[in-house]
Amino acid sequence: MIWSFQRGDERTTCQLRADPRGPGYDFVVVAADGHETTERFASSQRAFERWTALEQELLHKGWTGPHGQ
Repeated sequence: MIWSFQRGDERTTCQLRADPRGPGYDFVVVAADGHETTERFASSQRAFERWTALEQELLHKGWTGPHGQ
């Protein structure tokens, strides 16, 4: 799943995907400045909890979304 958030002309994208190296999940965030971070989780529940926390953080900072892709 890929979601994006917008604030003015800025855009941040988030992707939650199965880890291609084996069991687990990757949570990939590409910030508005192009900086990419990847966090790895053993369970889908932990990955979704992280996604929810980031969503709330972005909304609190004035971003709109999530917009699905």
